[in-house]
Amino acid sequence: MGTIILLLSMIAANVYALLWFTGSPPPGITTIIVLLLVAIGLNSIGIGILGEYVGRTYAESKHRPLYVVQEAVNIESSIQQEVAVESNYADEESGQYSRQ
Repeated sequence: MGTIILLLSMIAANVYALLWFTGSPPPGITTIIVLLLVAIGLNSIGIGILGEYVGRTYAESKHRPLYVVQEAVNIESSIQQEVAVESNYADEESGQYSRQ
């Protein structure tokens, strides 16, 4: 939207410059219209960039994984691995050693 307004202001500036060269510009309002359109266009572009940044930051702050693993093949589940490690650690502390 900001680029459209900025392009519109450039077209208006060219039209008013052409009118100035021909000798019949609208008195006093030409500069105000062009400057307002340029300022509104630049503000709209800035707000658009800021909105894109905030949107991407919000999406990143959700901490969603980049991918989801549907199925694990030939891999022992992490819960079983944790249980096995904890049971081995408990056996070592109690002095009972088992061969696995």
